[in-house]
Amino acid sequence: MFITILLIVITISVSSFSYQDEAVPPGKKLYEKNCKFCHGKDGTRGRFGAKNLKESILDDSAIFLQIQNGKEKMPSFRKKFTTDQVNDIIGYIKTLRGKK
Repeated sequence: MFITILLIVITISVSSFSYQDEAVPPGKKLYEKNCKFCHGKDGTRGRFGAKNLKESILDDSAIFLQIQNGKEKMPSFRKKFTTDQVNDIIGYIKTLRGKK
């Protein structure tokens, strides 16, 4: 009986954990913490001259360089994000504009 209950609890825990991972795109938390203030939750805010990310036509490498180097009032995030984190943010930005 104890083993059955334990297996049920483990199954529920594992399925809940994997569901949460699928529900949140990898770069979303980073975007919301670091980019949302200027670019907005949906990418359209434009505060301080930030570009509308829904209308952006930059390719992945151009977005990568812009995040790394900054531009005008946008600071460089070179020392803050790893390459994988920048790529996660790029992936999330592309979901904002409907392109993957």
